[in-house]
Amino acid sequence: MKLIHVVLKAIYKDAAVVFNPVALTDVQKASFEIVKNKGIKIPNDYAAFLTEVDGLSWNGLYLFSLNEKERQDGAFVHPGILQTYHKGLKNPIFKNRLLLGYGPEEIITYHAGKKEYQILSQYDYRILVRLPRFFDVLYHYTHALFEDAPKD
Repeated sequence: MKLIHVVLKAIYKDAAVVFNPVALTDVQKASFEIVKNKGIKIPNDYAAFLTEVDGLSWNGLYLFSLNEKERQDGAFVHPGILQTYHKGLKNPIFKNRLLLGYGPEEIITYHAGKKEYQILSQYDYRILVRLPRFFDVLYHYTHALFEDAPKD
């Protein structure tokens, strides 16, 4: 079993809200639209994640879907990469970065120039953590599920 499936299975059991996967061709079209508008390409490993689940919400962690997802008659809208990208165009902090989600007090981005995921402080945009792969980002937020799990 792929490691990402192990992590996703663990958070499903812990009441995560997940969305149905999207086709890789849809991710590629969205990535093309962002690049066409002077943005950066959706990283391949995040694109692969979207083909497993199109975003999720769990324990204060929000990993963006390709497009916004309205839940419960508009009471909550799960963020989408495309809509968030267009809203952040004027913020210089997002130059060479793609906003992919947020944690309780952090912003999760991919920095294209450095080819790394960066977790930034929501308050001053200071880089808190640098990670090479999207899986490392996911594990960063979920590792406690595995450390506290009973050993078989």
